[in-house]
Amino acid sequence: HKAMRFDSTEQHVEWMIHEFKTRPCTVGRSHASHDHRCCPYFHNDRDRRRPAVAGDGAGCSAVALVAAYRGEPCASKFDEEVVCPLGDDCDACHSTAELLYHPDFFRKRLCHQARRCPRGNLCAFAHNREELLVPHFGERVEEAPTEEFIAYQFKTEWCPVGGPHDWENCVYAHTYRDWRRIPGIGYSSHPCPHWSSSVASGMPELAYSSRCPYGLACPLAHGAKEQLYHPQFYKTNPCSDAQCRRGPLCAFTHGPQDVRQMPVVEPLPKGVMRRALPQAEALLQQHQPTYATPPMYHALEDGPR
Repeated sequence: HKAMRFDSTEQHVEWMIHEFKTRPCTVGRSHASHDHRCCPYFHNDRDRRRPAVAGDGAGCSAVALVAAYRGEPCASKFDEEVVCPLGDDCDACHSTAELLYHPDFFRKRLCHQARRCPRGNLCAFAHNREELLVPHFGERVEEAPTEEFIAYQFKTEWCPVGGPHDWENCVYAHTYRDWRRIPGIGYSSHPCPHWSSSVASGMPELAYSSRCPYGLACPLAHGAKEQLYHPQFYKTNPCSDAQCRRGPLCAFTHGPQDVRQMPVVEPLPKGVMRRALPQAEALLQQHQPTYATPPMYHALEDGPR
């Protein structure tokens, strides 16, 4: 096959989502050197993708595309030599190729093989942060977060890191129990009793909206991350672990030099703490536009390491 040529990164991404592995390969099986992984065409049913975008999707950004089927494995057929009763009309993915190159997955995670990846620019994963199609922090911040970053941005973006890693020490969020709303929407560091009860019930699959009647607009902290790393709480109380080595990731102080000056906040009128935060979802849409789309990868993996 001739090498694919694109005028821009956007054009390449659009072609990958729309066309990759949707047409049969014309190279015969006799070519021993032909690597299926690096070929943009399909070679068998497991390698084939149905068009993943409804309509032509021309000109749409990768995040605005309307998918033709869900970015979830089919319960009847997924990488199996069986026939799905719904055939090509099935609304779920029939193969790993369909799943990883689906708009919900494509380039939303860093490749854990990076420069050693045999697929090169045909890989479904991003090989650097510039290729990521989701919001992300800078590499320097990821490796050495400041206390200011921890107080205001820690765990406020979904994780794009590839491969198993330590979720607790990762600056990104992985599930809603690990995620923080930005403090700027106005919630306090006091724990929400509804959220605490939902966590104590031991039902991790419970939807966010089912954990608290106020949902995203709750004026109280949802979970330990929102409470401990809130600007009004973070680094204001002493750590109980004399051997603590977590540095800025520890929410507590390790001496007078570690105490943060809390920002001055006007006290809320009595009764406000029981009301939903005004414009909460509009502010989240502005500052955390992917708040409603947690990473799909982690649902297919084991828990934190």
